[in-house]
Amino acid sequence: MKHVFQKAALSAAVLATLGAVTTANAAVVDQPSFKVLPVVVVWGGDGAGNAQVADFLVGSGTNDLITADVTPVMTGSLSAFAPTADGEVSVTENGDLLAYTDVNNSGVLDAGDSMTAFAPTATISAGGSVLESSFYVASNTGFSINAAVTNPSGDLSKVTHSIDVTQSGEDDGQTFGSAAKPTSELGLTNYGGSTLDALSGTVLTVANATADAAGTIAEQSIRIDNTYALDTSAGGLEKDPSTDIVADVTYTIAIP
Repeated sequence: MKHVFQKAALSAAVLATLGAVTTANAAVVDQPSFKVLPVVVVWGGDGAGNAQVADFLVGSGTNDLITADVTPVMTGSLSAFAPTADGEVSVTENGDLLAYTDVNNSGVLDAGDSMTAFAPTATISAGGSVLESSFYVASNTGFSINAAVTNPSGDLSKVTHSIDVTQSGEDDGQTFGSAAKPTSELGLTNYGGSTLDALSGTVLTVANATADAAGTIAEQSIRIDNTYALDTSAGGLEKDPSTDIVADVTYTIAIP
């Protein structure tokens, strides 16, 4: 009996060992990972009166996925910002600018426009003329706008520049800003304006995303408005008509 007991115990030990060897573990590991990159979308016109996205920044810096540049528009429209150089004057009566028909959509009174007859008590001046251009920005992050002036001609100190933000509106049937933050919540830092000869560096910082709610790019966009004004001290008809003031102003949008 003692011998039989030892064989039974040995058999049980072997079975226990085999059971331990054949036990296996299988593991499947998922690692979901999401990262929303900073995005800034810049748009304007296409040169034919339509809206068009031409800058798409992703990540940081000025990494633009679209090689084309945005075409700025005349503020309040989708017409390309391309004022003519045929001659620029303003006509006022008692301080009020007289109405004219901007036939060529240049944004200024020039040789391509038309007016109705007016009294000789009006004043004709080359001073006080204002040009306004705009582009639009939608973002999920803050950004900065830098300005650089190139190809200057004439006395740039006679032209002032300022920049501002419009939260929402409608330009040539294109609405914008219905899902954008109010300007008071954008964290704006404005450089305050200067003359064109001194225009350089960061002119506007937007600390927060423009998007305030779900929507299209246009709905989440704000409008960036640039205003150029000729020195109001410039004379009337005695102003030298051969004097031109021209420069290229390039605005670069960057993600911190």
